[in-house]
Amino acid sequence: MRIENLYNVLVIGAGGTGSILLPLVARYLLSRGFQGKLIVADGDTYSESNLERQIFPHEQIGHNKA
Repeated sequence: MRIENLYNVLVIGAGGTGSILLPLVARYLLSRGFQGKLIVADGDTYSESNLERQIFPHEQIGHNKA
């Protein structure tokens, strides 16, 4: 089953749950032939307090999560 080009996917939040969910969503969409846009929205920046619960490299501290 191919997901048509008519749709876009918006994920709000790239924090604890979003950072785990996004690679799985992206992989699923790719496997279904998705040609739309995967949009990630998060106004927060990655900080040291996020290290234990989010998947980001240390070099991303201070950068926007999205």
